[in-house]
Parts: sequence; C-alpha cells; structure tokens
Amino acid sequence: MNKSRIIGVLVLAMILAMVLAGCGEAKSGTEKTGNGAEVPNPMAQISLSQFQADTGFQVDLYDGYEMGDTYKINTDPIIYGIGITDEDGVEYDVRLAKTANLVEISGMNYQWTYTNDEEVIGDEEEDTEEGSETAETAKEAEEAESEEAEVPDYYFYFTEEGQGMITWYEDHYSWSVSATENATKEGMDRMYDDLYGMISY
Repeated sequence: MNKSRIIGVLVLAMILAMVLAGCGEAKSGTEKTGNGAEVPNPMAQISLSQFQADTGFQVDLYDGYEMGDTYKINTDPIIYGIGITDEDGVEYDVRLAKTANLVEISGMNYQWTYTNDEEVIGDEEEDTEEGSETAETAKEAEEAESEEAEVPDYYFYFTEEGQGMITWYEDHYSWSVSATENATKEGMDRMYDDLYGMISY
C-alpha cells in the first residue's frame, strides 16, 4: 500500500470515529425534541427522605405492601409520586400535588368504560318530538338530585382492559392513585382507605 492510500484510510477512519461520537444517546436527565435539540426531562427520581421533606408527608407502608420508586415531576404544579405494590401484586402509582382545587395529575389517558364522574360518562337522552317532554322532565329530576347529592369521596375511572385511576382533593392537595393493569374497584377502595394510614403528616 502506497503512502497516499495509507493517508486516505487514516482520514476515513478519523471521519468515521467523529460520526460515531456524535451519534450517542442524549445525556441523562434530557430528552431529544423532533429537531434534535435536548431539553431537560421534567421527571427525576428522588430519595424517600427528599420526598418526605418536600411534601411534609411521612411514608410507612403496612405489611403486605412494597415500595417502588419515588420521584418528582417539575411541572406546574410540581407533582410528587411514589410506586406502591399491594399484597395482590398490583402496582400503583400514587401522586400528589399542592393545588388550589382538584387537578388531573395521574398522567392516565384512556377511554374510560365506567366512572362516577358524570362529566366524563353520562346517559344522554335523544330529544324526539314524542319524548322531548319526558326527557326534559327526567333531566330536571336528575339536576335536582345532583344538587342534593354529596360530592363523592373520590372520582373513579376504569376500563374493561384493567386500567384504573381514582382522584380526590383534600387539604390543598390533589391526589391520584392509578394502575395500568389489574385495576379493580375493590383494590382501589382498599388503597384509598389504607393510604390515610401509610402516607400522613
């Protein structure tokens, strides 16, 4: 191999090395946008002690429950989360955020099959010429009953495929408990009741 060919091979090797160096993954704690720019990842794992110091809540799980990751999402409002697995092996994502009213913080985006939130799923009567008076009377009765009814302890949302979420507002905090599989109303009821003993001031 002559000298010029050796120099050419070396130049190609250097170019290849530079290209490969530029193809690395984004740095930890960043995400790439569509145009290749890096932006900070708003979610970061934190220690349990930091979770407790930031939120003011103490975590002491009952027997049968296991703790997962604790994390913080630097959004507005700031969301704190903790993973909890129950005795049946269902993995829950528990989130809380200090808010002025109930805010959706679960991050769950599903077509819910059943819920107690009338704004999400409701039975709508079609207004026909024959049935318009009946529909209007039923609507008035429903509105009157709704005004008298108490606000539920929490709002629940479930799919037939096993995703579920409950959310409520108490003492200036929005809360949510969600599961991406094996969620049941009974399991969520138990989590809701037990959380008051496991996560408290």
